[in-house]
Amino acid sequence: MPLSPVRRLLDFDAQYRRDQQHTPDFLHRRDRRLALAREQDGAPPPDAAAWLSAVDAPGAGA
Repeated sequence: MPLSPVRRLLDFDAQYRRDQQHTPDFLHRRDRRLALAREQDGAPPPDAAAWLSAVDAPGAGA
């Protein structure tokens, strides 16, 4: 089920606030790992909902 625009905006805001605790190097590696894993699986690049669920997954944080 697609996220509503308001829910997606709130999720992005929450992720942005969490990401402020990390270094730019950590964030780049995390996002690059997600993109590479999807590319290796033959999946298209993640959309906003897929990215949010992936970076909120257990172990995706610090």
